[in-house]
Amino acid sequence: MNVLLTHLHLDYPAGSETYTYTLVGALRRHGHQVQVVSPIRGLMAEHLYGLGARMLDSFEAVEGVPDVLHCQHNIMAMAARIRFPDTPMVYHSHGTVPLPEQPPSVDLNIQRVVAVSRLVEGHLVDRGVSPETIRVLENPVDVRRFFARAPINARPQRALILSAKMDPDTRDVIETACRHLDIALEVVGIDGSVWEVEDYINRADIVFSLGRGVIEAMACGRAVFVYDVHGADGWLTPDSIDEIARFNFSGKRYRRQLTPDELVGELKRYDPGMGEENRRLAHERYDVDRYLPRLLEVYGEAREAFQPRSLLLPGQEVEVALMALAARIVEKQNEIRELRSRLAERDRRLRELEKWAQAPRSGRSLGGPA
Repeated sequence: MNVLLTHLHLDYPAGSETYTYTLVGALRRHGHQVQVVSPIRGLMAEHLYGLGARMLDSFEAVEGVPDVLHCQHNIMAMAARIRFPDTPMVYHSHGTVPLPEQPPSVDLNIQRVVAVSRLVEGHLVDRGVSPETIRVLENPVDVRRFFARAPINARPQRALILSAKMDPDTRDVIETACRHLDIALEVVGIDGSVWEVEDYINRADIVFSLGRGVIEAMACGRAVFVYDVHGADGWLTPDSIDEIARFNFSGKRYRRQLTPDELVGELKRYDPGMGEENRRLAHERYDVDRYLPRLLEVYGEAREAFQPRSLLLPGQEVEVALMALAARIVEKQNEIRELRSRLAERDRRLRELEKWAQAPRSGRSLGGPA
């Protein structure tokens, strides 16, 4: 099958970018042709090229007519439909909040819509998408890449914050609780994405994360505590996973706001058996080789349901303008991300200064906070 994938930007590793990489790898292993169109390319695009996918910055460069359009991000779906009016389309939504993840506001003759969770499914229905067209497919993980290199320790010695979104207050709670329990803490993602994320995961006994990070940590056989900017959903266990997964491991199921003392109490419930249970669950529920047949069924449904019809779409000169607009959107997003990172670092330093100023004089160092 000739699959055309779209993505707004493939410059750094994050949730939907890593999904794209995982899916392309599975499609290529199973003999499918894959072309990926993205106006912004970088590290992720380089890795996708290494998998054998054709990486393109415009729809004009697409070879032949794809069998199916698998479109991520609404602006990319519109540009793809302008170029390929007679090709079945699957639209894929990864979240409820980001503007590019919303369903297109114009009729693009979309046959199927993939939602990554029940929460996203409900949001799409609220936005006018027909429930009959929606298929819920949770995010897959490549268990060939994410696997346990060693079992976790009987008592937790190292923890990892794996997040690009965590707010300073949540980070402070985790740092305080880990310090109290003498657990070394590492942070990845807040100050910039890394490619070799599995290396960091495998160094930890406990991983604090949300979304894809939770599933990747599960596959690596780590104990996982779902806790991030939206709040805490707690320990991931066979008893809790169904309810937490409905909300895509986002912290939005329970939204608990923890104090350091409350988190210390939660972390004392750590059990080294969590690692093996999570690894088993990841293989059963999220292995991309189990995911791919379900997605191919969705592609097949889209092709069977497709009926060409007239659409009120602009000409291909607007497609070019849309791609330029998409690139500009990404540039602004990156500027905002950099600004937020600087503000978060400033806030962290201010809190350190406040703690130092409020500490008893006998406990202060002459040089102030580090």
